[in-house]
Amino acid sequence: MGWSFLREGGNHEIWTNGVDTEAVPRHSEINENTAKGIIKRAKKRPPQPKGEAR
Repeated sequence: MGWSFLREGGNHEIWTNGVDTEAVPRHSEINENTAKGIIKRAKKRPPQPKGEAR
């Protein structure tokens, strides 16, 4: 979906699509509702080509 790993932070990994960032918990299991929320937000924010205004 155009997202790539940016950095680690505390107990989370920070992912980016070049415009937005998303914190993803770094646990062996992620709560189903948390996972659904992350996926829903990621789909709403598709990557944009560099140089293109949002």
